[in-house]
Amino acid sequence: MEKIISIPIMRPQLPPLVKVQPYLNQMYLSGRFSNFGPLNARFEERLAEFLGVQSWQVVTCSSATTGLTGAMQLASETEFFLPNFTFAAGAHATLAAGKRIHLTDIHESNWQMVVPEKIGTSQAIQYVLPFGSPISLDQYPAVKTIVIDAAASIGAHPHDLSKLPEGWSVVFSLHATKVMGIGEGGFVVFGNQDQAREFRLWTNFGFDGDRLSAFPGSNSKLSEIAAAFGLAALDNWPEERAEWLAARELVQQKERELGLSVTKDFGNPINPYWNILLEDQATAERIISNFDAQGIETRRWWQRGLSAMPAFDNSGLGNFPMSNSISGRSIGIPFFRGISKAQVQRISELLHASLNC
Repeated sequence: MEKIISIPIMRPQLPPLVKVQPYLNQMYLSGRFSNFGPLNARFEERLAEFLGVQSWQVVTCSSATTGLTGAMQLASETEFFLPNFTFAAGAHATLAAGKRIHLTDIHESNWQMVVPEKIGTSQAIQYVLPFGSPISLDQYPAVKTIVIDAAASIGAHPHDLSKLPEGWSVVFSLHATKVMGIGEGGFVVFGNQDQAREFRLWTNFGFDGDRLSAFPGSNSKLSEIAAAFGLAALDNWPEERAEWLAARELVQQKERELGLSVTKDFGNPINPYWNILLEDQATAERIISNFDAQGIETRRWWQRGLSAMPAFDNSGLGNFPMSNSISGRSIGIPFFRGISKAQVQRISELLHASLNC
């Protein structure tokens, strides 16, 4: 018998179809459905305007994972440092790019990676911003190549990307579960114009002016259909932003009323997550069990870290005490645009009861 879910962990929403339809009509009139069509070009220009960067800096792609893959594959370095506590996509992208993975632990304060004191000339960094954390360029080390995984951070607007260093890139996700979701897609912001051009070629089999591959590439272009949804999402941004803020305020208000101090704040209210960090793993397991009994979904977003996943056995040995601690004590609970006051009340009361039983 299928389990009844009364409150889902997420409820993805795309821009209203009425806002998408005019762009779909334009797509049919143009006869272009992919391969760098006019809607994609306009989408990139508007994303650049939204981010406050130059138009050449933004290149769309079929997903954030392909964005990470291409940005790393085109880097000259052969090894990338990644945080152990992160989503598996970044590690898969690293392997797909033909690079070796080195894992690091994370900081307790912000769950971001501990950057090694010494980084060799053949090494680079994939810096992960967890759960929609904002971008702050001055927090990163002076390294030649950094690929910033900012998958869920587009809502931390405005961004500070106008002075992105030449060897750096920032990857955003447009997946349906993210802020400004379009179904599936992503884009990369580059600090170097030649790298941006090379990445665009990479998304189209490495073709450079003809149908001969100049270098190993991929088929990772964003379709015109996805670009239509992207343009509609930008049109709808003021409304979507207000809905995210309303949902967050509802959650924070209930936390204050119940005196809850377990929520993890990542410095950006416009993200699709409600994370809690408990005192110990036993408390976390009790909350998961109590929520499950009531049909309320929870999720361990990143499981026990990359080092515990068989796919990444060859990523190097190491001790990750903070990753292990946080992964065992953290839980994602339901949060989405349109979450109701009654749903938040039910979640908060059950959380409060579970913490005080």
